[in-house]
Amino acid sequence: MVTFAFLRSIVANRKIWYNNSMSEITVVFSWDDESSVWIAESQELPGLILESGSFDALVERVKIAIPELLELDGVEHTQTKIHFKAERLAVVA
Repeated sequence: MVTFAFLRSIVANRKIWYNNSMSEITVVFSWDDESSVWIAESQELPGLILESGSFDALVERVKIAIPELLELDGVEHTQTKIHFKAERLAVVA
């Protein structure tokens, strides 16, 4: 499980390449068959890496984590639109 302290350590050791006017973020969910979890990542917000066995629970975790990461980065925002995209591969015989 990713903790807030872990996220803070990531933010403290990286540079952010986006500007303060960002209002939309795309988050990609991918299914990890080996671990049986959904993984959430965003190229627009480095450091956003979360996982959960439940898709809906992961959506809620992302909605909490994004404002916290933006705040830690000193980004002022009033609203952020999050586009969720899911990828899951299934092989059938």
